[in-house]
Amino acid sequence: MKKALFGMVLLFSITAFTGCKSNESKAAHSSTEATSQVAQVRSTKESSSNSTSTHSTSSSTSQTTSSTSPISQTEESAAASEVSTAGTWNTTKSGELQGFISSWEQAMGQSYKEYTPGNNVNFYGLQLPDGVIGGSEMPLSVNNQPVTAAWSVDGTSSAEYSVIAVYSDAENRGRMDNHVYFFAFHNQQPVVLVSMQNQGMNDHAFHLQETGNQELKNGYAAIVNE
Repeated sequence: MKKALFGMVLLFSITAFTGCKSNESKAAHSSTEATSQVAQVRSTKESSSNSTSTHSTSSSTSQTTSSTSPISQTEESAAASEVSTAGTWNTTKSGELQGFISSWEQAMGQSYKEYTPGNNVNFYGLQLPDGVIGGSEMPLSVNNQPVTAAWSVDGTSSAEYSVIAVYSDAENRGRMDNHVYFFAFHNQQPVVLVSMQNQGMNDHAFHLQETGNQELKNGYAAIVNE
């Protein structure tokens, strides 16, 4: 009887111990699953946060680009406008140049007249400007380099030099030191060319060079840039 009772007690102890182990295993498994779920939740949140941050940064960059782009386009348009208007000429500016020459010639103690195609000055036997425009009589040379020149009413042409006005004191001086000035545009920039050539050259060209008279250059440039 005692043996039977001892056996029952032992069996009950073993069963209880096994149950505890089983419960520990289940608890450990549940803890592992919970930890895994927490990790997954954290990973999901971090991924969502990173995605939101990236989207926000991308959106901010896009907005910055959008806001700066119109300014750049405006600046480019303004620069293009400045280039397109540089070198233009009109009748109003022609009148201003006449007024400037009238003042300038007095300071120089000289007297100048304006000449145009069909209304030429006899410059030592050469009719200017018709005699050199387009190389009709003589080729044109600037700074000892052959160039092309064309008459222009607005300061533009397909030639290297677009001539808008010619002034000379030849009719009023009648000496061997006459001057002729070509007011022109070269590479869209105003330039004043001068010649005192009174005889033929070996290259049979009519030679001009940029004037060294700073007052004349500045006066012309100021009218152009108004």
